[in-house]
Amino acid sequence: FDPFCGICLDGGDLVCCDGGCMRAFHPGCMPEQHRPSPTEEIWLCGECSAGVSTCCVCGEAGPSGPGGVTKCRVKLCGLHYHPACLSSLKGIL
Repeated sequence: FDPFCGICLDGGDLVCCDGGCMRAFHPGCMPEQHRPSPTEEIWLCGECSAGVSTCCVCGEAGPSGPGGVTKCRVKLCGLHYHPACLSSLKGIL
C-alpha cells in the first residue's frame, strides 16, 4: 500500500483501501460519507466503491479497467492512467 495519504500526500496513521487502488488515506482527509466505520472488516475508498479511478497524468477520473483508466502493472504501485495519457509520456519516462 501507498505509505502516503491519497489526498494530502502526508504519511502517518492511514486507512488502507481493500479495493484494487492500493491507496491509503487519513480518515480526517476523507469526506465523512467515505470514512470507514469501526465495524467494517472490508473498506473501499470512494473511487473503488464507484468503480472509477483517477489518471495520474491528466487528473481526470474515469471507469476503471480496460478501455478506461488502467492500473499500473508494477505490483505495489497504486497509480492509474489512461493508456493514451501514458503513451504521451514516451521519451519522458
